Amino acid sequence: MAIWQAMGDAREGRTLPVPKHLRDTHYPGAKRLGHGEGYKYGHDYAGGIVEQDYLGVDKVYYRPSERGHEAEMSDYLERFRRLREAAASEPEESGR
Repeated sequence: MAIWQAMGDAREGRTLPVPKHLRDTHYPGAKRLGHGEGYKYGHDYAGGIVEQDYLGVDKVYYRPSERGHEAEMSDYLERFRRLREAAASEPEESGR
């Protein structure tokens, strides 16, 4: 269902530009354009989780059911959301 929703959004023109911190930095002029600036590499943070916006809007495509493996995925995503919320309330600390 998630892929059909995402494809529908794209087909209907409900798209957004890629945020600058996620844009490619491997070409001349990228730095001047601000590409990659402010990107937070999750593996550099405690628990591998960092609060950072990757979509630009509050949108959820994947909603796991409560059956089979999706129930496990639902639990995992809920734990991840709680960790993200905790990371958002802590001062930033990079391991680099």
